[in-house]
Amino acid sequence: MGAPYTLQEMHYSSSERAEVQRLVLDKIIENYGMVIRACDAVGVPRRTIYEWRDEDPDFEREVIAARRIGAEMLENEGMKRAVQGYKDGNHYSPPSDLLTMFLLKGIFPERYRDNYQSVRIGIQGNNNNVSFNFVRETPFQLAGDVIEGQLLEAPKEE
Repeated sequence: MGAPYTLQEMHYSSSERAEVQRLVLDKIIENYGMVIRACDAVGVPRRTIYEWRDEDPDFEREVIAARRIGAEMLENEGMKRAVQGYKDGNHYSPPSDLLTMFLLKGIFPERYRDNYQSVRIGIQGNNNNVSFNFVRETPFQLAGDVIEGQLLEAPKEE
C-alpha cells in the first residue's frame, strides 16, 4: 500500500507543493479524515505529508481541521445509518441500536459511559467473630488488581 516512490524522488516547487497540499487536504476530507488514504489517492508518500506538517504550522492546522471535518462527516453518516439504516442497491441494513449506543457514548460520555461496578463480599471468621470485606471493582479491576475497601465487622451480640 502507499505511493510507489520514496521521499527523495519527490521534488516540488513552492506552487506545486501548495497544489499538492490542497489536493491532500481535500482527499483527507473525502476519506473521512484518513491521511493514508488521502496520500494514496493523490500519490504522495505519507512521510512527505508528515514532514510538511512538521515544517509548516499552517499546514499542520489545516490537516487537523481537514481530519476533524472528515471525522464529523463520518459521524454524520453513522448517525444516519444508526437511525435510518442503509440502502445500497439491493443491500439494506436496518437501523442499528449498537451504532446508536456508540454514537451516544461518544457525544455524551458523561451520560452514557460504562458505569458498571460489582461488589464482592468475603466472609471471614471463627465461631462468634464474623467480619465482612467489601470490595468495589470496576470492570478493569475485575481483570487485574483489586482495590480493597474497608473491613467491616458484624455487630457483636451482647
